[in-house]
Amino acid sequence: MKPLLFQTQSLRHPERFRTRVSLALLLVSVAASESRGASTRSLTAAGTWELWIIPAVLVVAVASAGWAWWLSRRRSSPQGDGSGRLPHWLQRAADAALLIDEDGRVLDANQRALTLYGYTLAEMQALGPGHLAVNRGEELIHQRTLREADDGRVIATLHRRKDGSTFDATLSGAACVTRRGACLLATVHDVSLIKAAQRKVERTRQLQLMLAQVNQAIIRAESADQIQEMVCQILVETGLFKLAWIGRLDPESAAIRPAAAAGDDHGYLDEISVYADDRAEGRGPVGAAIREARISVCNDFLAAAHTSPWHEAAAKHGLRSSIALPVRVAGQVRAVLSVYASSPNFFGEDETALLEPVAADLSFALDMLEQEKKREQAEARSVLLGTALEGAPNGILITDLHGTIEWANPAFVRASGYAADELVGKNPRLLKSGHHRSEFYTELWRTILAGQTWHGEVVNRRKNGELYVEDLTIIPVRNAAGAIRQFVAISQDITGRKGAERRVREQAALLDQASDAIVVADLNHRVSFWNRGAERLFGTSAREMLGRTLEEAFALDRDVGPTAFHDALAEPRDWRGELRSRNQAGRTMIIETSVTMLRDDHGQPTGRLCISADVTHRKALEEQFLRVQRMENLGMLAAGISHDLNNILAPMRMVGPLLRDRLSEPRDLRLLDTLESCAARGAGLVRQILGFAQGVAGEHRVVQVKHLLRDITDVIAASFPKSIVLEDEIPADLWPVNGNPTQIHQVVLNLCVNARDAMPEGGTLRLRGQNCLLDEETARTIEGARPGPWLVLQVEDTGTGIPADVLSRIWEPLFTTKAPDKGTGLGLSTVRGIVAQHQGLVTVKTEVNRGTTFSVYLPVEETAVTGTGTASPFAATAARGEQVLFVDDEASICELATAVLSRHGYRVLTARDGAEAIAQFAPRIADIALVITDLDMPTLDGAALCRVIHTLSPDTKILATSGFVQAAPPKEAFSGFLPKPFTPEKLLKIVEEALPAKRAESTGSANRA
Repeated sequence: MKPLLFQTQSLRHPERFRTRVSLALLLVSVAASESRGASTRSLTAAGTWELWIIPAVLVVAVASAGWAWWLSRRRSSPQGDGSGRLPHWLQRAADAALLIDEDGRVLDANQRALTLYGYTLAEMQALGPGHLAVNRGEELIHQRTLREADDGRVIATLHRRKDGSTFDATLSGAACVTRRGACLLATVHDVSLIKAAQRKVERTRQLQLMLAQVNQAIIRAESADQIQEMVCQILVETGLFKLAWIGRLDPESAAIRPAAAAGDDHGYLDEISVYADDRAEGRGPVGAAIREARISVCNDFLAAAHTSPWHEAAAKHGLRSSIALPVRVAGQVRAVLSVYASSPNFFGEDETALLEPVAADLSFALDMLEQEKKREQAEARSVLLGTALEGAPNGILITDLHGTIEWANPAFVRASGYAADELVGKNPRLLKSGHHRSEFYTELWRTILAGQTWHGEVVNRRKNGELYVEDLTIIPVRNAAGAIRQFVAISQDITGRKGAERRVREQAALLDQASDAIVVADLNHRVSFWNRGAERLFGTSAREMLGRTLEEAFALDRDVGPTAFHDALAEPRDWRGELRSRNQAGRTMIIETSVTMLRDDHGQPTGRLCISADVTHRKALEEQFLRVQRMENLGMLAAGISHDLNNILAPMRMVGPLLRDRLSEPRDLRLLDTLESCAARGAGLVRQILGFAQGVAGEHRVVQVKHLLRDITDVIAASFPKSIVLEDEIPADLWPVNGNPTQIHQVVLNLCVNARDAMPEGGTLRLRGQNCLLDEETARTIEGARPGPWLVLQVEDTGTGIPADVLSRIWEPLFTTKAPDKGTGLGLSTVRGIVAQHQGLVTVKTEVNRGTTFSVYLPVEETAVTGTGTASPFAATAARGEQVLFVDDEASICELATAVLSRHGYRVLTARDGAEAIAQFAPRIADIALVITDLDMPTLDGAALCRVIHTLSPDTKILATSGFVQAAPPKEAFSGFLPKPFTPEKLLKIVEEALPAKRAESTGSANRA
């Protein structure tokens, strides 16, 4: 900012100069007089700078007069002493005096100049031209101007001291002549203090203007946001601060979030986080202002340790000092006004003294707006409350402490039949019906006068004499001191509901005869009627259930989540569905429930009628039926797959014996053994899957259970977790039983799966089979057993065991302790049912955390225990060249069957379908002794081919083969059936069995011949 100039008289016209000095002295005296008459408030606002600036001006004036006198003498004697030195009296002058040659070098300087610049005279003389000024070129121009001008001008300039610091100065002077030639006799006056005082006065004026604008903004603003935005804008635009923002405290997170800002054009506030707690981001000026409720100043923002979290952002945005002032609302610090400057040490006492009223005015404005907002909210709540009370459907009555009615809403007026002015000032006893005894009202008043809420049903009388029933609640109202001043009564006319309940109760006697559970509940879902059918279904009496909620009464299984039932209770609508419940004994039930809304004569809901029936057994049957259907579908799928797999396995099983005679290397024979073993295993797996998938129904036959047990061990080894160790004891001499192999397989597999689930962390599963002869004494210890031979199958685990409260229910259908998606609750009930069909029994031994053992007893026929038998191996006899027609759509099966039969002396013809077979058979009817045909073929299947051949030659033997092993062909149409896959031995055996009669006929004919 360019400093003001104090001009002096030209030294070339002393007379003119003396006149101007006199005028200046007169003006100074006038100014001093006016200054002394100024008010105390002006001195306080502008500071005390006038007290010292006026003497400073006087000193300058006197010094200038001295200069004028001396120069006038020098002017009258142009040569002076010609020494090139300042006169002795100027050496002691108060202002700096310099003698400068034409090149701008200093020839001499007084003591004041040496002190002011910090040089010695020799150092100053050694300086270059104009070196004392900050701008040397400009300084030389100023010197030349002063030499040539004769108007006594004073030039403002900026000089530099030896230590590098600068100061504002005024330069004046006049030309003179010395022995060294023409020179400039210059005076330098340090006006730094005067300039500072001017800046201070200007700054004070700006801040006062800013404060005035803030007050005007507060008057004009209509909201807190507008006030905050305007204050920040005034601080930046009028107060010339770098940045101003107002932060609001979030009590939950202790964060201070910007509510308004100005001067933040480059996003400083977006880069920082400020808090009011003791974390690092809360120790700065803003956090301290809120936390400690005091003004916090930081005049070196980039160096202070407590502002370190914001050093980088502040340096980036040019912020060097700051002040934070607390803003109070309702007596509490809720916000902070934070102001920043671009230079350090900016916020002194004067700045702080003028910013503090800004924060105070802002606090006052926000406090007033807060109070206004609360007042408006209170008025709005009052209006809303009045509207709600006026429009409330329930009757509302307000009385004083003695019961005198002060106010009644329209609903109460309608219910009582009295007008509002007929009720006000009266006592509620005018509504008494005589239905209640005096003790009833005595207890009511004792309760409410004790400060407690009373609730109950009251029978009152309308103005027209009609009785009506109210659900009444009376609430005491206390004043600020806690004393009861009034009572508020809230009533609901329940006459219609009570009438509906009465009608229901009248019908209850009839409903008690129903087998279904019939329950009536009010709109709060509380039971008001519980018939005998409900007592039988849930095992609880009506006395226990009245007043309980429907959820409590129905004992709903929360794990199942009856969401739909809850939703139906939440809305006035009918509902029908199934719920999972438990009776008093703990038995799980599935109840089919219908919920119907009860309504009064006006169609308004009054309650709910619930009718429930136990459908647990029906659901179990439905579940079993669905399981049977699924098994049937699985059986159909398995049958189709087995056909294809058997066609694939058939060549593999036949090729082994054919290759064995041609191989001699042990390695090749081992490979062939592997091939035959794998083919046999594959065929066995197909039979096992097909047998299991075809369902639990089927005829009983003699079953070698040891084979079933070995199949199950294979399943367990392949599918159970590796953490479960399987131990099996399957003797080779296990007695056979008369039963269904698929059902027995299912029994053992179900028990093994339960054992697996009981060992989630792993353990040991033992599968045992043993022959057992029970004597009479042992049979009596096992419920349902009889003396005699039994086959015992045991499944033992080392799992969690079965708790006592669960053990008694494990055989119940649909009972399970597993998650809904992990079990159906039908496993053990199915096991018990199948074992009972086989005239057997099941026992269980268990110990919690030790394990469980299930033992299945199956009866054994006496002949199976004592009988013996041997089977003689089949030995194929040599063929006599009979011709065989082999029909199959699989080329590989035809090829291998031809090789087997040809090797054993048969002549073989092949055909790929029924049509080709007829073409082969028709011309060779007399030669073909046997036809072997697949049942499932394209063009013409096996059954149709059989009918055609029998039409052409009724005596021709026909054998059927198929991969569909579940249904054999009719015996009257075919001489035998060979299921795929078959071995060469089975093929030769069935051919040999079909041809003896043919051979006997041929042999008899030959003998006769």
